[in-house]
Amino acid sequence: MEIPNPAPESPSPKGPDSSLEARVDHLASTLEQMSSDLGILKTNLQKRKSENATLKILLYIGLLVLLIGFIYSNYTIQNAQLNTLDSRLNQLQQQMTMELRTVEQHFFGEFQEMQTRIETMAGEGLQATLKRMNDSLEQVQPESERMSQLITQVQADSEDLAKTYAEYRAEALARAKKIPASPQK
Repeated sequence: MEIPNPAPESPSPKGPDSSLEARVDHLASTLEQMSSDLGILKTNLQKRKSENATLKILLYIGLLVLLIGFIYSNYTIQNAQLNTLDSRLNQLQQQMTMELRTVEQHFFGEFQEMQTRIETMAGEGLQATLKRMNDSLEQVQPESERMSQLITQVQADSEDLAKTYAEYRAEALARAKKIPASPQK
């Protein structure tokens, strides 16, 4: 506030002292007014400082809450994704295991079928060959005693071979029947 310029001294009826007193009174009231205005300004300034500090605290708390919320939600989402991934991996692993067992059963079945066919074809072929050979040997007229002995020995050996092979084939088929269609692990 501006201090008013004192009015030029005019001779007052009361004298020079009264104008001076009036001026002092006026300056005193102005000073009191300024003092009260300064007190109000000081109070308002302190209120604003405390309001600003409160607002800053609220802002920092809000930011901290947002940060914690973000971290927590991120953590929760990652855990959910890991759980989903883990369950999906387990599901795929079980599916692959089932598919491998199916392929293994199919392969084992085909293998047994081929083995049976080969053994059957080989067995019939060998026995048929030995029978034809024996039939042919019976038709041969031996020229000497030695030739007769050799024919008899070949026939006996071929019958022994046919019996041994028949036993082997029976054992192989029995073993094939004992092997389960789906091997247990």
